[in-house]
This record gives sequence, structure tokens and C-alpha cells, in this order.
Amino acid sequence: MNETFFYIFLILLPPAVIGGTYLISKNPPPANPETEGPSGVGGWLLILTSGLIFLGPFVGALNLNGELVGAESQFPNLLISETWKEYKSSIWLFYLVMSVVSIYAGYGLSKRRTPSTVKNTKILLWFLGPVAISCMYLFIPLATFGEIASYGQVVFLVAISCITPTIWSFYLSKSRRVKATYYPPKAKNA
Repeated sequence: MNETFFYIFLILLPPAVIGGTYLISKNPPPANPETEGPSGVGGWLLILTSGLIFLGPFVGALNLNGELVGAESQFPNLLISETWKEYKSSIWLFYLVMSVVSIYAGYGLSKRRTPSTVKNTKILLWFLGPVAISCMYLFIPLATFGEIASYGQVVFLVAISCITPTIWSFYLSKSRRVKATYYPPKAKNA
């Protein structure tokens, strides 16, 4: 019974998240109401906003918990280590901060209709990507344990974490929907 509930939950979660984000986002008018074509938080912009507000923090917490529980099951002595407890506390605190930043970025996209919202979101995407990965897999382990398992693995993770902010930054720079939603029409010279 629990397994069936879990699968139903996984199937219903994405549509519920996207629908909830759409409802949150639809009240503010676009910055450029005279535009032809798509405007407002919809399409790919709705997926980005939903990911930042709901899916990213939720899935990330599940992944982090899985990594920590996996390490503890593989090395049971970690459960009695004070250094491990300090490390877990640091990682979860940092993850909480990253989740708040992610939710802030998504909420900004859903409610504020200014060009600075797009610029701030791009910056925060890079902060949530390679900067966060560097902190979680390099700086926190170095500060806690004095070493890390593999510099090569950290370099690989940082490189991979650049893909998502690159794609979304490109999208935010080139999308007609983003321009219509966040950039007011240019004043005509009189």
C-alpha cells in the first residue's frame, strides 16, 4: 500500500506543482501588455519558476538525505562521529539557505515584472549551481574534515553544475515570453 501511494504521489506531484505555480504567478500583469505572442509566466518560464520554488528544493532535499543515509549505511561508524554530526549540520544548514535562495528567485519570477528580476534570477541560478556545489562538495568538507575524497570528482560536479544555469540564462536572455513579461515597452522618441 505504501509503495502504491508513493508512486501516485510521484505522478501527481509535477502537475500539482506546475498548476500551483501558475496560480501564484497569474495575478501580476506583464510588463509589456502591448506585446503580440506569449507573455506572462507560462511555458518554459513556468517550468523554471516551478523548479525554483518547489521541485528543486524538494528533490534536492531527497537527494541530499539519500547521500547522507547511504554514507551512514556504508560506514556505520559515522553515526558515532562528532565530526560527521558537525558535517551533517553544516550541510543541512547550507542546503536550507540554498533552498531559500531558490524559492526567492522563483517567487521573484512569479510576482515581479521588472528587468532586474531577470538579471537577479540569472545571478542566483549561477549561485545555486557551481557556487553551491563548490561549497557543498569542497569547502564544507575541507572545513569539517580537513580534506575531501576526490578533487577530480569535485571538478566534474562543478563543471556539470554549469550546464543548467547556462541553459536557463540563455533562455532568460533570448525568450520572447521573458521580454514581454519583464521588460516594459521602450519609450518612443517624440
